[in-house]
Amino acid sequence: MRKTFFNTLPILAAILLALACPETMGQVIYGGIFNSVTRQRISNVKVELMDKHYVTLDSMRNPKNNRIADRPSAWFFDMENRLAQPYILRFKAEGYETQDVPVDSFTFRRRETARFIADVYMEKAIKHKTLEEVTVKATKIKIYTRGDTVAYNADAFQLAEGSMLDALIRQLPGVELKDDGRILVNGRYVENLLLNGEDFFKGEPSVMLENLPAYAVKDVKVYDKDGELSEFLGKKTGDEELVMDVRLKREYSVGWLANAEGAYGTEERYRARLFGLRFTPHTRFSAFANFNNMNENRQPGYNGEWSPAQLTGGLRSNKNFGVNYMVNEKDGKYKLSGSASYLHYDTDVRSQTTGVNFLPDGDTYSKEAHEQFYCQTWFNTSHTFQFTWDKVFLNLQPSFNWGKWDDRNTYLSGTFNTDPEPYASGNLLDSLASPEAGDLMRRIAINRSKTAQNNKGNKTDAAFNAYSAIKTGIANDNLNLYANVRYSDYEQRWYEHYRLDYPAGGGQTDYRNKYTNDDGPIRNLNLNTGGEYWLWFPCNLAIVPGYNYHWHDHTKRYELYRLDELAGWEEDGDHPLGMLPSEAELLQQTLDAPNSYWSYLTDYSHRGSLYAKWEGRPRTSGEGTWWYVETRLPLMYVWQTLDYQRERLDTTVSRRHVMFEPSFRVYGRWHNYQRGIDIRYNKSVSFPSMTSFIYIRSTDDPLNIRLSNTGLKNSHQHNVSVYYYLNSNRKQHHFSTYWSYSITQDAVAQGYVYDKTTGVRTYRPENVNGNYNIGGNVNYSMPLDKARRLTLNSGLWSRLYNSVDLISVTDGMAPARSTVQTYNSGGSLNMEYAFPKDVRVGVKARCTWNHLSSGRENFTTLNTYDYNYGLIAQAKLPWDLQFNTDLTLYSRRGYGESGMNTDDIVWNATLSKKLLKKRVTLSLDGFDILGQLSNVTQTLNGQGRYETWRNVIPSYAMLRLTYNLDIKPAKRRGE
Repeated sequence: MRKTFFNTLPILAAILLALACPETMGQVIYGGIFNSVTRQRISNVKVELMDKHYVTLDSMRNPKNNRIADRPSAWFFDMENRLAQPYILRFKAEGYETQDVPVDSFTFRRRETARFIADVYMEKAIKHKTLEEVTVKATKIKIYTRGDTVAYNADAFQLAEGSMLDALIRQLPGVELKDDGRILVNGRYVENLLLNGEDFFKGEPSVMLENLPAYAVKDVKVYDKDGELSEFLGKKTGDEELVMDVRLKREYSVGWLANAEGAYGTEERYRARLFGLRFTPHTRFSAFANFNNMNENRQPGYNGEWSPAQLTGGLRSNKNFGVNYMVNEKDGKYKLSGSASYLHYDTDVRSQTTGVNFLPDGDTYSKEAHEQFYCQTWFNTSHTFQFTWDKVFLNLQPSFNWGKWDDRNTYLSGTFNTDPEPYASGNLLDSLASPEAGDLMRRIAINRSKTAQNNKGNKTDAAFNAYSAIKTGIANDNLNLYANVRYSDYEQRWYEHYRLDYPAGGGQTDYRNKYTNDDGPIRNLNLNTGGEYWLWFPCNLAIVPGYNYHWHDHTKRYELYRLDELAGWEEDGDHPLGMLPSEAELLQQTLDAPNSYWSYLTDYSHRGSLYAKWEGRPRTSGEGTWWYVETRLPLMYVWQTLDYQRERLDTTVSRRHVMFEPSFRVYGRWHNYQRGIDIRYNKSVSFPSMTSFIYIRSTDDPLNIRLSNTGLKNSHQHNVSVYYYLNSNRKQHHFSTYWSYSITQDAVAQGYVYDKTTGVRTYRPENVNGNYNIGGNVNYSMPLDKARRLTLNSGLWSRLYNSVDLISVTDGMAPARSTVQTYNSGGSLNMEYAFPKDVRVGVKARCTWNHLSSGRENFTTLNTYDYNYGLIAQAKLPWDLQFNTDLTLYSRRGYGESGMNTDDIVWNATLSKKLLKKRVTLSLDGFDILGQLSNVTQTLNGQGRYETWRNVIPSYAMLRLTYNLDIKPAKRRGE
């Protein structure tokens, strides 16, 4: 491994030097240009380089979004062949006063390629001009690209009255909004959702999605944003992330923005929401509160994607509120931001599942009924304090999270040797719950169990992160240092009444009254520190040696008590769930030593890395061709030590790992940045849990016995991805494709031996090869007519999963290799026509094909189809009413059983009207008006086929009243 590492270095150096120099400039001086009042960047400024006699030697205009080194909207001049003498810089821009800046004589140091001179703050010139009235008519462009940024014009999308940001996001071509708030753009996950370029409730995108009014949004931009370190240095350092930046309209960038909503509907559904935002170019403060029992946030009339499989299970009431703030000093010397939120929810989740479990020697059948009641409270707060001096950047991030819970659930299950569906489901559940096994159970049941649980606990988590970048003054070099510490304390207590019997095996019964004191980890401490030194060479080449040290301390105590061993605590006793013996000595007598343990894990690692990157040219306006190449070669040494005690076992285990996890990236853009490609490769190594190397047999769950495996190897995963895009602003054609391949060597599979007479699975982890997945997607959008009113959005996707497991149904025999291939592919097509007078109609279709196959004996190849098609419409009606509706037919085919091949027609609609000078919106929503949306879902995979019923309310009506308020201050001179 070390030989490979060092042999790679000369190859890397040769590649980077061969690419490095053709088009780059030599030695430049640079600076930024800003508005003296707002501190916003200014573009299209003419900059003249003059000698001390005011003779012009060179001139340029800084393009929009221009950046050189660490300055946006920058100017620059090549000084490689110029004399070391005083100069004068003159700045001219329409609407601004001309300004001259003197430059003292200087010389460039060794390896110094850029010298910052000064930022210029230009003052507005006073002008008075009367314009004649002009009428402009133009078709609004939905999508355009500028450099590497894809921008969506919010005003080009028609939305229902009172819509929030989530409704706009759902309409953007190539964008998918998941139910949990995650956003995909052309198949790539967005890592951060920003507001005007700044974090907003980071990690909680739903706050902005559900509370920011869509009418205040100017555009939505998607791009790879440089991290704070790259912003400070003005050079790419590999810390960029894919972001979605929501930009407010100019009139809403300063002032107050607030909205409130109250709603009540059938089935006793309600929602009350309040949101307020105070915004200036340099400060922001917001607060929100949300109370509802909706348990979902979808709305009709946008894309209609409300399929049966997407129904959220359970009934949930939420109480959620929080605040967010940001202060950004106008000269960028400091930035303070943070948020705090409180969440309390009560959830009632009930489900019944009927399944078929695929096994080599014949299938088994299962029936389950589950009732869960969650009561949880969480408080989260995080802050960022960022300071910038001339040569030093410092970022401090403290955070604190606390939560507690009191959850209860009951669980009934049965495993059968024949299909139980011919029997009435109600009678079957009654038989599962009854202490006495009836004739039905004795004839078809392999086992049945009944569980009642209560889980109480709390968790505290605190962290502090700090990192700094220092410009050393040696050429353009910089030193980066970082350190972070995280501490967590976790405690929970489980109370459980468990009953298992075997009706077909003579009525054997296993009853357990269990209490689990899980105080672990009572301490979980992580320390991480390190640094990098950036050596900058000509031609934008950087070589970066780095070092990292990580230390982890993890303590866990798990104590299981069998209270049923005490007199009067058996199944027919009168001690309710959650009760403990009054005397500690009695409790200690019931300790289940074979399934209780104490562990203390310590691991530390040293990682040395060599990072190298080359950027083809300084970042300018997004014109021409730009290439970026980077690679990281980390070599890590890990030492783990585990102290472990379990019954008579008291041992210490140590292991050492040497890991090489290289990564490589090539990123190119050309044709004025309207075409680009991004190729990435990385390797990752994961090693088994340290308890795997100690012989352990866990029998606390009698139906699932788990063994360790001291012979496990490390797993190695290789990932390759290619992203390509082609855009045409003139034709409004947008094409993108993303493909990825991942393979895991020595993956850990939970192989098991299944006993068909008792239903007991005995698991033992094993290393297997052959797990991989490959696939990708293609997205294309374009207008179909000259007026660009008829638009087409289409997508295709395909992926193959090769999954390897180890299964045996014969006791004493080693599990046999079981390989299942799952192939799914599909496509979507959406066509929409926007009429001139606020009317939009569209058609949509989507189809997915799933193919499951295996060489395993008795495996039935499956081909299933899920497809839907429908209509979408939005229209302005008389009396200033707005109507939004969608009608969709969801169909399933190929599932073998007629009950799983379903057709569900879903019709949703909203009728709304603006009142009180358009500040108030009154809306009537109808969800699943025809009442055909089923709360039964079907799942099919390589392990089996399952049908699940959940306690949801898919059909209801709701009346909503929304109030919007915005206060805009008068404009100041210079804005």
